Amino acid sequence: MSNASTVKKRNTLRILRALRQQDHATKTDLVKMTGLNQSTVNNLMNELSEKGVITEEGIADSNGGRRASLFSLNADCCFIIAIDIGDTFITGSVFNFNLREITGIHQEFVLRNHSVEDGLEKINAIIQECISNSGLTCDKFAGIGISVSGPVDFANGKIYKITDAPKWRNIPLAGMIKQNFDLETFIDKDNNAAVLYYKLFTRHKKDASLVFLSTQKGIGTGFLLDGNVYRGRHCQAGEIGHIQAVSSGELCKCGKIGCIEPLASNPGIVNFYLKKCKNKNEPITLSDVIKRSQQGDTHALTVLKNAADNLAVVIGNIIKTYDPDEIILDVVWLRECSDLYKDLVNNVYEDNEFIDRDIMKITLSTKDEILLYGAASLVIDHSFDSYDSMLL
Repeated sequence: MSNASTVKKRNTLRILRALRQQDHATKTDLVKMTGLNQSTVNNLMNELSEKGVITEEGIADSNGGRRASLFSLNADCCFIIAIDIGDTFITGSVFNFNLREITGIHQEFVLRNHSVEDGLEKINAIIQECISNSGLTCDKFAGIGISVSGPVDFANGKIYKITDAPKWRNIPLAGMIKQNFDLETFIDKDNNAAVLYYKLFTRHKKDASLVFLSTQKGIGTGFLLDGNVYRGRHCQAGEIGHIQAVSSGELCKCGKIGCIEPLASNPGIVNFYLKKCKNKNEPITLSDVIKRSQQGDTHALTVLKNAADNLAVVIGNIIKTYDPDEIILDVVWLRECSDLYKDLVNNVYEDNEFIDRDIMKITLSTKDEILLYGAASLVIDHSFDSYDSMLL
């Protein structure tokens, strides 16, 4: 790539990133935001407008003189296929660049019960169905984002392993999917993808340090440190669920005793509750445990309280280790049981007296399907950060 071409693409990305940060902006605003001169901004904006990447949204207010046009990103200039691979399901959706869902599919698929070949066939079929149902042609897609539980080599698009599906080890999934659909494909650990969503779609500072903690599939975290997703040198960062929390207890699916995951994850809570039930084959869900706790079932309430207490210890350790701006909890049973959430937050702050509540926040995620939105965010992040972006 020539130097002139590199400079042009870098400057165009500056403009696109600036427009992402605002709902709309004038060309003069963009000159101030990017540090580029007026002529460069005018020329690049004209090119982006011709490509349909940006649109004119109206006229800015003025204190006198000619009123300037307002511009914003065209969220429908291209689209994203997002896939979330769980232990027992695969979900796929098509989104525009504002993460408005165009179409979606959710199918049960127990990963550990199938070969890798069968799993790949199912993933490919869901992607194809997403494309077909969207009514869009392949040239309208900026890429495919995939989130999966377990360590992932993000740079090389490879699944290291999925604990509950031992056949899935060292699988170069991104390359396989890209070869099938001729679309840029990105894969990451689900919680890394989720914390990326919060970087891109919430009003945090550019250099924010966030921790996203989810109990959905197990217990996992995603770390945003100084504005960048932290994956660790060997892609093992964030495997909090397999840190020993107690000296004895439940056997974790990783094969060890004392992990926090079987004590406070959504599946762990259900298993814990069932152990004290008379009918151990009763089809109990997490929603049932929550509902019974709210109806006065002391066993259900005890299980949830113990889970919250264990989670509070883990959160305290995260704070002491990483000192983030905010910890975002994707914990449905805390959303449904507000008293437990308040007690957990109070316990964390009381056990860590040096933390200022006004500076370091502990909040609840209210976004449904956050891991799927995270998968889509992988493509969006690439689109505003790469010279080979479809937007250019």
